Amino acid sequence: DIASIFVSTSAGLFSILFAAFAIIIALSDKDFVIFLRKSGKLNNILFPFWLISFLYLLSIATNLIAIIAVGNISIVSAIAGIFFFTFAIAETFYLVSTTVKFGLYRAEIYSALAELREAQDKKEKTEK
Repeated sequence: DIASIFVSTSAGLFSILFAAFAIIIALSDKDFVIFLRKSGKLNNILFPFWLISFLYLLSIATNLIAIIAVGNISIVSAIAGIFFFTFAIAETFYLVSTTVKFGLYRAEIYSALAELREAQDKKEKTEK
């Protein structure tokens, strides 16, 4: 049954998405999160994870209904499940760019911190 395939595929991709989110969070330190929050970029990074997770869960739920239900309810649920799955896959590609942006923002903050430290070191040397 095609709905069963979409349930298992959605569950697998949801698991991978959740693991990627955990890695992003694990790589974030306090200074970086503060930088993202103050620059207004934190929600831009986190929202796609929430949205895509929600879409995969909707796909799982509607395809499970399609498996259990009979008649028109089964057909409508299967079509909805396929729609949510397709939308989630498309958004997953967008998430790749969001993850790359995360890396770029991280490089930006560490570059700025390095420049600050260098300026402070020069200032301290000139004061001595």
